[in-house]
Amino acid sequence: MTELKDILHTIRAETGTASCLNDDRDEVLKEEIERQRLEYKSKQAERLWLESNVGKRFDHATFDSYTGDSGALKACMDWAEICEEGTGLVLCGSYGVGKTHLAVACMRKVMELYGLTIYFNTFAGMLHELKSAYGKPDAYSRAMAKYKQVDLLVIDDLGKENMTEWGREILFNVIDERYRNMKSLIITTNLMPTELGKHIDEAIMSRLGQMCKFVKVTGDDYRLRGKK
Repeated sequence: MTELKDILHTIRAETGTASCLNDDRDEVLKEEIERQRLEYKSKQAERLWLESNVGKRFDHATFDSYTGDSGALKACMDWAEICEEGTGLVLCGSYGVGKTHLAVACMRKVMELYGLTIYFNTFAGMLHELKSAYGKPDAYSRAMAKYKQVDLLVIDDLGKENMTEWGREILFNVIDERYRNMKSLIITTNLMPTELGKHIDEAIMSRLGQMCKFVKVTGDDYRLRGKK
């Protein structure tokens, strides 16, 4: 790995040693390399998380802290463990069942396991960002590139808005680009597949059908549990 070679080079420069990794006698050097590798990985994960746009409410969402639908949890954990290139999930279910929690937990896991770049936004938030940048070519290109090029994109709450032709065009452009370039995608929606297909577009739905596993998330409303 490049990072390991860089760490080894730095340690050798600082210590003046010419020992190699395969030398069993140099345990101190091996331990130092491992310590710096883990430190580098931790700092990288922290940077990726800060750039992910996950709000404070879901900052600590993990698989371990999820207490909802066990079947949906397993499906998400299985996907994140492998995270095959160009695949994804569409998490369907009613309000408050933990779809966003599961999506963020997936983001965290693939970031930790594979160092993938991640980005989160609601569909309405994505449209607002792109609309605000419209007419500013550089800003618009940077914003659109982020949604098209990040390793894992999460689009939250698709279906909540009144879909316009412009919104449908933006959604198609983003999903088609990710579909063609084998980029992973997670969508959360309150709509079931048939309803979602009517809300978006047949061409978009066709791509989602090839890229993603549709997972139904059931259960009580998370937001109301503490009020019962």
